[in-house]
Amino acid sequence: MFNNKQTPIQMGAPAPISIAADMPDAIVSIGNGQHQGARPYQEDSFGFSDVSPATVSTKGVLAVLADGMGGLKNGRAVSETLVAKMLEVFNAPNVMCTTGQDLKTVATAINREICNVYCKSGRIESGSTLVSVIIKNGYLHWLCVGDSRLYIKRGGRLYQINEDHDFLNQILDDVITGDDTMEDALGNPQKDSLVGCIGKTDLDLFDYSKRGYKLKNGDLLVLCSDGIYNALTYAELCDNVTFDAMGSCSNIINLVASKRIPNQDNNTILVLSYQEK
Repeated sequence: MFNNKQTPIQMGAPAPISIAADMPDAIVSIGNGQHQGARPYQEDSFGFSDVSPATVSTKGVLAVLADGMGGLKNGRAVSETLVAKMLEVFNAPNVMCTTGQDLKTVATAINREICNVYCKSGRIESGSTLVSVIIKNGYLHWLCVGDSRLYIKRGGRLYQINEDHDFLNQILDDVITGDDTMEDALGNPQKDSLVGCIGKTDLDLFDYSKRGYKLKNGDLLVLCSDGIYNALTYAELCDNVTFDAMGSCSNIINLVASKRIPNQDNNTILVLSYQEK
């Protein structure tokens, strides 16, 4: 549920939407913010599941963020399709999608559909990252593909939960074994290239929760595209994530814009605050 028209996806730079899900054991407040940056178009998409009592009590809350790959064709269409289909499945009354494994199953099926439409040659002609989380019965479940990130803030510190599916993480193995240096790895011109994304026909890189992760009162979850974390320092991101979920997103989006970074990427952030009753 998004606005008074119940639009299933937020694109471009929409007005912020404040959402609160009243669960049996907690209140989850959801903030969101998005900016086009210096790019001529917006290819990030995001959305939230229906927060009606009937859905929340049986399925929890789903949040999804997708960053369409700008170097390829149809990035916006792929990210929109991905978010819409994830929400469609989750909200369906006859479907139970409540775990990381469930999210993986759904994303795998959607990836096949996207490849059949946008990547008919078998190559990655279009693609998107994916970060999706479910909060249910006090537990966090997640699935991530690509280099958009999922963080949790607890005890004043911000921790990245998922692994970036990029070339840098692959060549870091050579650093560990001594076959390469950290300087060379960080200087590799291909270090930011994705090795896993939606749109890859033989997709085998999924970062997902095998079991639910128990949340604590006051936990804050952050989902963001690389236009956020590449523009900010760890301290800037951590310090601006507060229990005011909507205010956090607004402050972070404004901070990224204030830096006036040349060719600033699209940037999108979602913050979910977890408060026990």
